[in-house]
Amino acid sequence: MKRSFLFSLLMISAFLLSGCFLFEEEKQPDVAAIRTNTYTIPTGHSLYFVVHNLTTSTKNVAVWGDNLSLPSTTTKSLFGEIGALSPSVYPIMGLPSSFPQVIPTGNWRTQSPSTTKGMFTGETSTPIDYGYNPSNWVIGTTKLSFWVVNMVANKYSNITATLRAIGTNMTTGASPTSVAGGVAYIFVDDNDWGTRVTPAMITNLATNFNGAGGIYAKLTNVLGGYEDGGGPDGDGGVDNNRNIYILLHDIQDGFSGSGGFVGGYYAPINDFPTNYQPPDTYYSSAKQMFVIDAYPTLSLYPGFAVSTLIHEAQHMINFGQKYFVGGVQEETWLNEACSMIVEDILDEFVPASDRVYMNGSRLSFFVSEPERGLFRWNDADVLYDYGKSYAYLAFLARNTTPRIVKEIVSGAGRNKVGGAAVEAALSAVGAGKTFAESVKLWRKASIYNTTGLSSSWTGYRTNATVTGYELRALDLSTYNNDRSSTGPVFYYFRSSSKTFTFYPYSTFIFKGVPTSGNTVTVYISDDPQIEVEVIITNL
Repeated sequence: MKRSFLFSLLMISAFLLSGCFLFEEEKQPDVAAIRTNTYTIPTGHSLYFVVHNLTTSTKNVAVWGDNLSLPSTTTKSLFGEIGALSPSVYPIMGLPSSFPQVIPTGNWRTQSPSTTKGMFTGETSTPIDYGYNPSNWVIGTTKLSFWVVNMVANKYSNITATLRAIGTNMTTGASPTSVAGGVAYIFVDDNDWGTRVTPAMITNLATNFNGAGGIYAKLTNVLGGYEDGGGPDGDGGVDNNRNIYILLHDIQDGFSGSGGFVGGYYAPINDFPTNYQPPDTYYSSAKQMFVIDAYPTLSLYPGFAVSTLIHEAQHMINFGQKYFVGGVQEETWLNEACSMIVEDILDEFVPASDRVYMNGSRLSFFVSEPERGLFRWNDADVLYDYGKSYAYLAFLARNTTPRIVKEIVSGAGRNKVGGAAVEAALSAVGAGKTFAESVKLWRKASIYNTTGLSSSWTGYRTNATVTGYELRALDLSTYNNDRSSTGPVFYYFRSSSKTFTFYPYSTFIFKGVPTSGNTVTVYISDDPQIEVEVIITNL
């Protein structure tokens, strides 16, 4: 109504001034409009045409060029081509999104009295301090039942597991009332004990995870918080016990010697009382816990199993901080990024060949598809999503401080998710960057790839601003990509219109050199929400 009235006033004014209606017909935007850009490229230089979709919408954008040839470095033409990076065996940490998980409605911590919490077997309602265990528990004898995920049958199954360690104590038959540095009860599925899981494996996990200098102590320091009910001042959470459970179990993921397998998982439903679980198909073990795969993870890849301990413990703490305290549930891409960055920060516990930043691991998948949408998470090619999520937070931690993960999980970003959580964390650490600005800088760092301390925001430099935690500099040019080459893979310019799908917060980088002379032309869809940055450099 207001727009029609204003338009009429403008037309009357035009008539009064000229004596007739002389005006152009109002035009609708042309969705097929093209921007034309001409550039002069000095000899020996390349043109990098950086195209950002910093929106939450998927965009179809046409890009092509005149007088532009492929540079000598690796480029590609089609989105999602998979070449050399097709491992015969590859791990996934966490349950695939295709497996149905339901978080019970509401926060039982604020809606129910403490009497709804399950009582610890043989104990009073008084929470147990760290280092103490029930007097009637005996290592090698005490058994408990657990609900576990069966992905093959697409349901939960119930298994029986036996206590094999309390803290760092693994003496069969021992029932100590105090275990210095105790944190975790390690239970092993009875079907896996003596075959897929051995006493030596228990020793390795228990000594790495527990104690004053172990993974849990350092992880909670890095993250600045605990799982629901945990910590020296916690109330014990769903089972009134401050200690946590690590269940070793052959996850039924369909692995038969090749293909993907699940290295471990944290299921949030276990943090809820059984009377809060959805009916029929979802079951809570009513314990602060996570699961580590017995086969092939623990049996064949013990170093990776330790890394998975770190990864899944972050998910457990993340849910406790974000859901029960902050009132939100973190987005998958950022939750996974937080788990991988703490694997990075605590790499001292992980053998060099199994570290998250090693060649053939996360960064190899990232450099293969550096354009990938930051928010995207797709089971079909999830290794690439792990790669880009890790790369983004690894970049931020090295250009700000490793403390940024603490701000995301338990600090300024605790009651926020995704980009909003990152932006709050960036502000808290004094980075002076918005979330969108940090994403653009991260994408362009694939071009500059600097590693020196003096070059901030242009690469994955080393950073040692948190005492005791020094992140290693990462040189992207040394990582294998899926084009049987090394370093980030960019796109080349087609000579005729080519449309690319830009998922939310994705960036495509096109690289070219003049076919002849020094002048080139680039064409791109004229979408005001698509941002373009042009870099002409001899890199």
